[in-house]
Amino acid sequence: MGVCGPQDLRTTLATLLVLLACLACTRHHGNPRRSAAAVTEPKYDDGAALGSHRSIRPAGGVKLPEVAAKPSRPDPYGGTLHVHLETEPPHLNPLQDQLQVIDRVVGNLVYETLIECRENQYRPGLAESWDVSADGERITVKLRSGARWHDDRVVSGLDVQATFEPLLRAGSCQPLLHAMLEDVEAVDVLPDRAARFRLRRPSDLVLRALCEIPILPAEILRKSGSAVTQLGRQPVGTGPFRFSAWEHGKRIRLVRSRPAQPPRPPFLDEIVF
Repeated sequence: MGVCGPQDLRTTLATLLVLLACLACTRHHGNPRRSAAAVTEPKYDDGAALGSHRSIRPAGGVKLPEVAAKPSRPDPYGGTLHVHLETEPPHLNPLQDQLQVIDRVVGNLVYETLIECRENQYRPGLAESWDVSADGERITVKLRSGARWHDDRVVSGLDVQATFEPLLRAGSCQPLLHAMLEDVEAVDVLPDRAARFRLRRPSDLVLRALCEIPILPAEILRKSGSAVTQLGRQPVGTGPFRFSAWEHGKRIRLVRSRPAQPPRPPFLDEIVF
């Protein structure tokens, strides 16, 4: 065994001091790796399996922030649409005058046409179907099942006949519509809520006219002049909105006439012109 010199003794003492300092540090702070894992590693509820949907809580019982409930979608139905009219219509009978302001209030809202022309196609309107004969001289329309006037009367082929007959006569107050119907000889009422247009010759204009001419109730059209005048003030139709009130000089109010359900729902509660 050799004798240690002064240099060796100083080296040994320095090494011992370093070891003592490291030992004290470890006891004071604990294991750094274990401490980090304890903070970041979550604890699972009562044996929840990996991939399960059970809740996770961090150590120490701190709750996770609650996720806000997804807001429900607003009801797509309801509300009032206000429409500005540049001028007040003289009346609301679209068969008496072909004015844009009249059509703007009642066209496809209070009244319906037999066929709708949309997207360059003929689509069902008040008529759920129609048939053109092989020679093109007969057009038969079948009215929509369950169609009723706003006063709850059933729509029939008689209403179709009463609407078109005045337009077929010479001297009609609607010269443009009369010209479109020039090839129509007569309109016949058929059973099972149907009507037939008899043509002198095939004409593409007739189907187009069925998209333009609204159907009005025969019960009123075939009465005295005062009843027809009253129809111009208080229209009765089959459309998605029914007439409610007319404050002359102020506003015309239409309200929804059908339940807000498919297949033909009005999405508004009312329209105020």
